[in-house]
Amino acid sequence: VQAKQVTGKLSEKVTIEWISDPAQAAPKAMTGNYDLLLITAMLSEEDGLRLASRIKALEELRHVPIIVLVDEDDQKMMIKVLEMGFNDYLRVPIEKNEMTARVRCQILRKRYQDALRANFD
Repeated sequence: VQAKQVTGKLSEKVTIEWISDPAQAAPKAMTGNYDLLLITAMLSEEDGLRLASRIKALEELRHVPIIVLVDEDDQKMMIKVLEMGFNDYLRVPIEKNEMTARVRCQILRKRYQDALRANFD
């Protein structure tokens, strides 16, 4: 359900690649040149925050923004997402304009930081 929501609402603006197997998420993220990762905290097989933490800990992905999808009623999870240092969260069910704005903001910020790092090097 979340995959259809996200894909349907963002596909006209950005290219999306959905990975349904949590075990493949980190290896796939390392091989791609992604501007943003969306990870759901509501995985059935694995803890979504644990997966996001493992990905964020990888040197190659340290600068890729991560937005975590959380249930709209789970205030504790929203706070935990920010306390753990992830870039942002989106409440599910997802509102299209909010998601578009937050995704765009994180992508622009990453590209700006990439440009700064390239100029510094």
